[in-house]
Amino acid sequence: VLPGRFGAEVAGLKRMENISSPTLTQPAMAHFLQNGRYEYHLKGLRRALHTQCLGYSQSITEHFRPGTRISGPHGGFVLWVELDEGVDAFHLRGQALKQGIALVPGKIFSASCNFSHCLRISFGKPWTEDVDYGLKLLGDLAKKQLK
Repeated sequence: VLPGRFGAEVAGLKRMENISSPTLTQPAMAHFLQNGRYEYHLKGLRRALHTQCLGYSQSITEHFRPGTRISGPHGGFVLWVELDEGVDAFHLRGQALKQGIALVPGKIFSASCNFSHCLRISFGKPWTEDVDYGLKLLGDLAKKQLK
């Protein structure tokens, strides 16, 4: 940080942060990291995300139109879903938000507004029947755009 004329103020704030750091939490985290528990945690997290990815993918395959394509990630926790070209994912997003469903329309990932019929869905939320129902609603909303 190069705070310029605010140097004394920033140094004071930094001193306050160091004095009031959670001293119990820091050694606990150090112990967690030093004793391999973090790798154990990551292993369980990877397993859970893999299972969630399968659940979301299966639900999308079941509830969306045939021909819907899903690209699984090589890392992370989002699916890229390619719908029929007649579906406007940005419009679909607005309809989905009214139902409490969040998605990201594909065209925001393109400088030339390509991928308007694609969307990105996170599978970071643990799989439940509510998630399945939400994906069914989303599939129904996408199908209605083609009528």
